[in-house]
Amino acid sequence: MLGCLNEDYKECVIIGAGFSGLLAAYRLLQRGWRIKLYDAAARAGGLIDTAQTEYGIAEAAAHSVRSSLAMDQLFAELEIETVTARANKKYILHDGKFSTFPLRLNEIITAAARAAFIPAKPKYNNLQDWALHHLGQAALDRLIYPMMQGIYAAQPDELSPQLVFPGLLPASGRSLLPHAFMQPRGKHKARVMAPRVGMAALTEKLFNFIQSSSNGQIWLSEKISDLPDSPNMIIATPAGATGSLLQNDFKTSSAALHGIRYAPMISVTVFLDRQSHRPPKGMGILCVANEPRRMMGILFNSSSFAHRVRDESRVASYTVMLGGTRDPEILNLTDQELRQLITAEFAAVFNLSEPPLEIVTHRWPQAIPVYSPELAIAHEKISQDFCAQPGRILFGNYTGQISLRGITDTFMV
Repeated sequence: MLGCLNEDYKECVIIGAGFSGLLAAYRLLQRGWRIKLYDAAARAGGLIDTAQTEYGIAEAAAHSVRSSLAMDQLFAELEIETVTARANKKYILHDGKFSTFPLRLNEIITAAARAAFIPAKPKYNNLQDWALHHLGQAALDRLIYPMMQGIYAAQPDELSPQLVFPGLLPASGRSLLPHAFMQPRGKHKARVMAPRVGMAALTEKLFNFIQSSSNGQIWLSEKISDLPDSPNMIIATPAGATGSLLQNDFKTSSAALHGIRYAPMISVTVFLDRQSHRPPKGMGILCVANEPRRMMGILFNSSSFAHRVRDESRVASYTVMLGGTRDPEILNLTDQELRQLITAEFAAVFNLSEPPLEIVTHRWPQAIPVYSPELAIAHEKISQDFCAQPGRILFGNYTGQISLRGITDTFMV
């Protein structure tokens, strides 16, 4: 979140009814504020949506969340029934094989020695620079690279260590390992969970709360072209749309917002006949650097969570993640070409003997903001311009917290 509220006035206009805007409205209504919420789309929820198919549910974007005190509190308040991941094992695809830890013994020793003894530099150019310095090439290629692809849909040389690993930046002259052990540990034991009926339950419950509140008003299919006259405004739209809204009055912020890059993504839910392959047990798989696969990773939906498919004895469900900054051209594939690609990828990875029963595709040309060094500079410019005065807030997945959990932790009662 960039900016702060003007607590002298208990009213706020919120622009954008994705998860961030809905959550902000919900929390402020709990405080007794008067809220007006607008969105240009015909439905609330933004990227979050759940489709019901013949074989089970298909998520448009996020398919689960990592718990926290704030996240657990939110689900409890909204009375959303959740299911907890029943398989926690995660894999890395390396040389065509599944591995839970793809570093060899000598590479583990090298990474540990670097982390323990090599002192930090005063400044890092990017996350790749940080990883090479503190962990070495093997850890960069087979641990950091797949992790960043899975979370940020970007490559390490595009990302800022200050934004991605703010707690793992030791002071100049100190090494990484002692610094990491000194970081405070929370008492909450995190788990991976999801609404039993799909992620759309979360945004639908928030929407219904706002709509039924006497202090809340919500308008959909309502495009806002000018800044509202309100002592508090929260703009929770994507960076480009926010930049357009600010272009007449806050040119510095507008230019910074228009300069924020987004990674494109395709999320494909794949339903397979369980007899056509041996379903793996675990949460999912990510690809190491230089693995000859076009996908970034696969989430094992029905292996991870109950109620993802209608008949677990007959059907297995997966989500394939494609695109990111390394492969933006994949959005140009037709649905038929995408189906052929996914069938070939599954045949290679899972020895699939039959084509998928069904695939459900969601294309996002601007899915995830790239947490680059340039984004950190944009934050500074916006904080000194539009957000310099209390009552002006930008809130979304580009303002410092990329996950639903991070956004929820930011805006507590």
